[in-house]
Amino acid sequence: MTEVLIVDEVACAAEHVPEYLAQALGTQPGTEELGAYRLEVPFEELGLPELGEFARRVEVKLGKPQSRPVFGSLNELRIPISWEVPGRGEFPIFEGFLEVTPLAEHRSQLAVSGAYRPPGGPVGAIFDAAVGHRIADATVRHFLAGMRREIEFRC
Repeated sequence: MTEVLIVDEVACAAEHVPEYLAQALGTQPGTEELGAYRLEVPFEELGLPELGEFARRVEVKLGKPQSRPVFGSLNELRIPISWEVPGRGEFPIFEGFLEVTPLAEHRSQLAVSGAYRPPGGPVGAIFDAAVGHRIADATVRHFLAGMRREIEFRC
């Protein structure tokens, strides 16, 4: 398993983030309902602009939000999240959490933490160690930036 942690801030109160996130993904937290998202690999961000665009539609599932104390009276909301390219075993399945922590009245920290198993057995693991993990980090960073924009648009 390869772990990923990407953190950003969003100009929105933490209590509104789960609702707006669900709207952006077309699903509801804690249900079996699948949402959809166009997940892009930002090759330009990786210094490879000549590769052009690579995107896949992924099915997204949000679990039931869980609140947990992180510091003093400050609580973080953890929303289980997973996504996969339907019917395509050559792409990794991501499983983790979207973490929402209040920073100020109208500002929250938004983080994606989780892991994926590179497809392709030992050859996939070698590719992931060499390049794949950089692609995964950039893709999750791009996803999180997209969610930040969607949430701020609604907030």
